[in-house]
Amino acid sequence: MKGAFIGGRDALSRLAGGFTSAGLELTAFCPDGAAGTAPLPRGLRLLGSAEELFSEPGLAFAAVSLPAGRAAAVIELALKRGLHAVCEPPFCASTIGFEALRAAGAEAGRSVFPLQPWERSPVLRALEKALDRGLAGDINYACVQELVVGPPPAEPAAALWR
Repeated sequence: MKGAFIGGRDALSRLAGGFTSAGLELTAFCPDGAAGTAPLPRGLRLLGSAEELFSEPGLAFAAVSLPAGRAAAVIELALKRGLHAVCEPPFCASTIGFEALRAAGAEAGRSVFPLQPWERSPVLRALEKALDRGLAGDINYACVQELVVGPPPAEPAAALWR
């Protein structure tokens, strides 16, 4: 699966190996004004704008590593061009911005997902801290649910394998 990266060279250098090890191929890069001095991986095309980057033929996804104030517009453009968006959080600055991205993804039939393991998410860290302090009292039961786009599985238990 081919994708394009937009953001700083240092972020690209840090994340490129993860994409490669997952069987994903980054074919083009646009710094979009983001800083960084790391060398570009061999074979990566350097392009000047998000519009040019997302016009590359054969792309399936866009990897975005930009500040929240700039990332949302770039993610929305990627979705409108028919690409899935993989983003370093935070990728929007407000719930209104998030709803706009969610609506753009739904309209395009594409996904926006964070490049962050859920176990390191700020929400889970805050919850863990509150539980460790005993702020919720005794906990008898807890459930973590992963929400995935698509129809529910025929057997609800099949969705709990993770």
